[in-house]
Amino acid sequence: MTDKSAGSALQRRPIKEVVAELGESWRIPVDALKECIERSDEAVPLLRDVVALAAVAWPNDDDRELLHRGLYVLANARDHATRQPLLRLLKRCPEEVMELFDSGPLKFSRIIESLFDGDREALGALIVDRSMPSVVRSSALMAGTRHVLVNIGWRAWLAELVKDLERDVSGENHIILTTALRYAASIADDDCIAEYEPDLERQQRESGPGGRFRKFDEEDDPATAEMREGTFEGTDDVLRSLGWESGEGSDRSSSRGSGRRVRNSWRGVGRNDPCPCGSGRKAKKCCWALRYGEPGEEG
Repeated sequence: MTDKSAGSALQRRPIKEVVAELGESWRIPVDALKECIERSDEAVPLLRDVVALAAVAWPNDDDRELLHRGLYVLANARDHATRQPLLRLLKRCPEEVMELFDSGPLKFSRIIESLFDGDREALGALIVDRSMPSVVRSSALMAGTRHVLVNIGWRAWLAELVKDLERDVSGENHIILTTALRYAASIADDDCIAEYEPDLERQQRESGPGGRFRKFDEEDDPATAEMREGTFEGTDDVLRSLGWESGEGSDRSSSRGSGRRVRNSWRGVGRNDPCPCGSGRKAKKCCWALRYGEPGEEG
């Protein structure tokens, strides 16, 4: 009875207030995230606008936090309409977006996977699009590979993708093709790699001892285990991806204004992110040296 009453009270909160709370960089607003996911029909249009605005002018401080966290809400909702503003943003600010996701394509690939939500044609078009930065194309390729790992029907998609990339192996296309071949080899998909066997052997000889690319072991490649996780499957999955605790035992009404932090407030924080201490300064100009024992500000 009490829980239902609390839930009803939360539903009366203006959704704009909840979305604004989601972007507060001075604390981890777990409850706001949960509420945005529960009320995604209301929150998604507002968060989609945040992505569209970021494509025009890269946000700062709380607005950047809102962009980061909002992308997880949009991905959890599998909002296809977010694709176009996100692609515009990625063309304009690829490095800045990657910094939000620990400067690498692995975590961001889960956003791509959820927003493209099994759309093979659209995902393939993004991977072969030479106008997109290579880190974005790599993220999309990782997203597609997850589907290949769990759905044999996607293997033909990977084979066709390899053929499309092979038509032009100049510049960054060669890098993307090589990555696609490695993924094909890692799942032992002979249909994808048979005709490229000599090239794979040559690449292996150039990169080190041995012959043909062997199938990856999860122990050899820690990323493989995470790649098998797939798309977002609910609030707890989003919380884990953000590096937040699940909020077990927390009371929504009391934690909303408490500013209570999760245990590891530094997880995912880069030099240019707001310092978790709440000073409002960038981490590199505040507590970075105390945390990591190295200068945060270069020079």
